[in-house]
Amino acid sequence: RLQLQAWPDYALNAKSIEFRQADFLDMDLKDADLIFINSTAFFGDYWRLISRHLEQLKPGTQVVSTSKPLDSSLFR
Repeated sequence: RLQLQAWPDYALNAKSIEFRQADFLDMDLKDADLIFINSTAFFGDYWRLISRHLEQLKPGTQVVSTSKPLDSSLFR
């Protein structure tokens, strides 16, 4: 955290960070800039649905997924 505080705009930008706990498919993500998914427990059809849901993100949105890549050709 101390390293983050050394960044000039950290305090201002930190105020815009929002953590949500909900069903991923029920979330409106159109304004998201960065999405983190702990994808270890998601597989099969549900993982494919999550991947399709993310295809609607605005260009430039960053998605970080642990354990596995998204099941979509729109992401690299």
